[in-house]
Amino acid sequence: MENFLPGIKTVEFAIAYLLTINANEKIAHGIPVQVLGTFTTICIEGLAAASYETKRVSGQDIYTSKLNFRVGEQQVMPWHMETFLSNRNIVYRLTDINRRQWLMGTNEKPFPVSASKRDNPADPSGINISAIEVTYSNLFPFLDIE
Repeated sequence: MENFLPGIKTVEFAIAYLLTINANEKIAHGIPVQVLGTFTTICIEGLAAASYETKRVSGQDIYTSKLNFRVGEQQVMPWHMETFLSNRNIVYRLTDINRRQWLMGTNEKPFPVSASKRDNPADPSGINISAIEVTYSNLFPFLDIE
């Protein structure tokens, strides 16, 4: 995996079909996009990590992007955050420590897929935390937001 973004300080999500995504050309790797819609901030623990890898399949580059972050218990009424993210067509907006923004996913299929792992420590003073990994495969990795 190639880490190409500095630490991600903000992770936000939006429902894919409620977004409008505009590009000067066809949406592709390296083409900045404009995004219109409402995003909700996920309260993450520390910084998130973003990376991608590319593989050539039948003469076409396929990018697999990954986003990893940790969250405490949060509600997106009436669901827990992990349940909400794993059962919806979600698009993610990432803001790195240099204030650049990136989009993971678009308002069309395929959508990013999330998986979560929850730790409930045996020590009563331990913290309840969930590790979430979001994976997205398409003809482009994260899109640069203008």
